[in-house]
Amino acid sequence: MIDDVFGLGPYSFAPWKVAISGLYEKSEFSLIGLDESGRPMMLDDTCYFIGFEEEGAARRALEQLQSLPVQSLLRALLVPDEKRPVTKKVLDRIDLRRVQ
Repeated sequence: MIDDVFGLGPYSFAPWKVAISGLYEKSEFSLIGLDESGRPMMLDDTCYFIGFEEEGAARRALEQLQSLPVQSLLRALLVPDEKRPVTKKVLDRIDLRRVQ
């Protein structure tokens, strides 16, 4: 059963995702869409992402995550010397409802 796999849920199969690598100290988010055959792209466990059903919602979230306030927060929180500078704990500090 798919629900038994750690880190895999309905969001994994969303057609649109906004993703960031956990391995790089640069806080660069990317928009991920469907593959060439029209299937949702799957990301490995080195990435964090938010799934979206609609492209417009994903693009709005990407703009928010690329905004100066969010990028400033991430620069302050990321520890570049860590093996995995971007963590769930750091990303959980971002509240997209408060980002203009």
